[in-house]
Amino acid sequence: MIKRPFLFAVSLTFLFIVIAFLFVISYTGNRKADYSYINPMVILETEEKKVEFNDELTADHINYLLNELEVYKLHNPPLSKDTPKLEVKIDNEYWSVEIVDNKLITKKGRIENADIQLVTTKQEVVNALNSDDSLDYFRDSFARLNSWIELNAGFTKLFFKGYYGLYKRMTREGTTGSLIRFFSQG
Repeated sequence: MIKRPFLFAVSLTFLFIVIAFLFVISYTGNRKADYSYINPMVILETEEKKVEFNDELTADHINYLLNELEVYKLHNPPLSKDTPKLEVKIDNEYWSVEIVDNKLITKKGRIENADIQLVTTKQEVVNALNSDDSLDYFRDSFARLNSWIELNAGFTKLFFKGYYGLYKRMTREGTTGSLIRFFSQG
């Protein structure tokens, strides 16, 4: 015969798990950014619109491409102040990006404790900026393995910060899982 205190404990545990699950789902739901980046090339005259390979990339270029990937949807894990941090490596040039309240804070240089590193080439960035659909171009770049992601944080941390949604957007719902390179944490 099962004793009542045991049933009460099981029921209470189940209730706690359901409430915790609902809290996590509601917290990690879709968030809307309060702004959006305009492609810096659009505001130039048509004949000046193209970005040349020799042009210097700016934070506006990086922000525009990351905005196309909806990086602004990344968020702190529930009950944490650990903001999403990513590093963008373009050839041998590094850009650090931190997402705070759906806003991208982008600076030239490396960032400590990046969750992921997005690796690409300057030619891919220039081609994406000059294309009619930057998101589609970048997706193809990932599919061709000209660009990839290196994971620096654990799967649980990445999941609760919203990186799974970013992965789905970059890969068209996981078309090819081989583009993520896993590095052992030392």
